[in-house]
Amino acid sequence: MPTEIAFKAIDWALENSGAKLAITFYGGEPLLNFKLMKAVIERSQAKRGNKEIVYSFTSNMSLMTREIATYLAQVPNLYIMASIDGPRTVHDAYRVYANDAPTFEDSIGVFEFWRMPTQVPTCRLI
Repeated sequence: MPTEIAFKAIDWALENSGAKLAITFYGGEPLLNFKLMKAVIERSQAKRGNKEIVYSFTSNMSLMTREIATYLAQVPNLYIMASIDGPRTVHDAYRVYANDAPTFEDSIGVFEFWRMPTQVPTCRLI
């Protein structure tokens, strides 16, 4: 989605919602377009006024980096649902990179970020 369209949608939602607004990022893998996610979060935070905004997305976590995790940890009311398909053999049968490389190790490895509280302040995984 082009940034200008996303901004129009956010502006409309902010103008036409009540005291609370939920923004959920969808897609095959929302982290593929983290640049847009970040832009939408920053715009909605800047224009929210007194509105409470809750953010969420589902990810297999294979594209999560320490930098992305650190940014997301500072976003208020952000919830991430980690999608792991099962043990390595099951997960890797369905979740592969474009070059057919398996994603299980990258997906599971990201949880180490949240085991070290000094590395990433807070993040809510559901």
